[in-house]
Amino acid sequence: IASFPEVNKNKIVTYGASQGGALSVVASALSGKVKKSYSAGSSYSCLQNRVEIGSGIFEPLNKFLTTYPQHTETVFDTLTYFDMNNMVSLLKAPASFMVGLSDPICLPHFVYSIYEHTPSEKEVMLVPFAPHCIADQYRDFVYNEFAQL
Repeated sequence: IASFPEVNKNKIVTYGASQGGALSVVASALSGKVKKSYSAGSSYSCLQNRVEIGSGIFEPLNKFLTTYPQHTETVFDTLTYFDMNNMVSLLKAPASFMVGLSDPICLPHFVYSIYEHTPSEKEVMLVPFAPHCIADQYRDFVYNEFAQL
């Protein structure tokens, strides 16, 4: 997108929720051209623990390893390549995170873990009673920041 002549390269941001939140962080970390990353309820962190408890999309993998435990080490070794707690170490842009404290899919402590591992300038909004979604207050915060770019 930065190669398009109509794009202001000083105003590129990423924004997403759940898997999109994880992709927002990944895109920012890998591109080096992003002014700020916004992520609500990011998934894909603490993957070994998520598989062990069968959280969200990792329930089928939990069932697979219950049936075929001999593959556990290989699966967990492979998952480390996709764990956001490892990927976020590449992030240089400022980052903003929202943690929905009632999210049953991307559990709060998994999302907060990404925030804790972020080495760049960062901020977090903890939203009580927020389920698996972008809370209105975070959406309003992000849109207000967009307006000031």
